Amino acid sequence: MSNEVLIVVSKLKNYIKSAAEMNTSGNLAPAMSNIVRELCERAIQNAQNDGRKTVMDRDFEFANSASGDGEVLVVVSKLKSVIKDMAGLNTSGNVAPALSGIIRNVTNQAIENARNDNRKTVMDRDLSNIIIEPVPSQAA
Repeated sequence: MSNEVLIVVSKLKNYIKSAAEMNTSGNLAPAMSNIVRELCERAIQNAQNDGRKTVMDRDFEFANSASGDGEVLVVVSKLKSVIKDMAGLNTSGNVAPALSGIIRNVTNQAIENARNDNRKTVMDRDLSNIIIEPVPSQAA
């Protein structure tokens, strides 16, 4: 599995700064990229179980229609390459926005973990024990 960073680091840092006025550790984006790879593995399995050759947003179990709201936080070309390399599947255009919604949800939990530790910097260790759950719908 590649160690390439799949997250747009500057956008992740900007998101954390604007959401919480916190800094971002240099090791956060690589750790977040590992989470993205794990999510892709599960999405690939879902697409294959449906007999499709294209991974779609619905293959990411924790995405919903609100997931695509906001800036795309993944490097789309690298994301497509990872999915192609893992399983030879194509990637739908709606995957990156949906995955970005999941990343924002995970990042929000990491921010909370850093706050609970009385830190002003979000670090890779803030990703441990995070429960990836459905992105809250804004239509509620």
